[in-house]
Amino acid sequence: MKTGILGSGQLARMIIEAGSKFGIEFHILTKELNSPAGQITGFETKGDWNDEECLKKFADKCDVLTLENEFIDYRKIQLLQNLGKKVYPSFDIIKLIQDKLYQKEYLKKAGIPLAKYAKVDFVEDILKFAEENSYPVVLKSRTMGYDGKGNYTVTNGEEAKEAFDK
Repeated sequence: MKTGILGSGQLARMIIEAGSKFGIEFHILTKELNSPAGQITGFETKGDWNDEECLKKFADKCDVLTLENEFIDYRKIQLLQNLGKKVYPSFDIIKLIQDKLYQKEYLKKAGIPLAKYAKVDFVEDILKFAEENSYPVVLKSRTMGYDGKGNYTVTNGEEAKEAFDK
């Protein structure tokens, strides 16, 4: 089986190390050759997964695809699935984890208990939330946040503006 990985860093390398024991052939799509994953597979394609033609050509080499991280636009995954490619995780799962507000609303609809949250479009939204729930509050980026990046603990109005601006 030919498994394509979109991305070529440390996680892709670990996937290859683990899966190779089972005879899986790994192909990777990388922005730079001789990447961590590329160092251990002979099937390294240089390209950009945001380029749909590049993505399609890469996918044609693979039986199944996966991603190294959740920052690949879910619409690119949807494109591959619409072409009949098997992609794990699927575009709807990636969409769910890419947007924290969408994720919270999905979980709430499913009846899963959540901490209080609010959509934030303006600094005033943070101030209103803090007034209703008290400080400190945590402001999270809806997208592209991870491992503390894009998360800010806010303890007063001045910090709310600074966090919102970041």
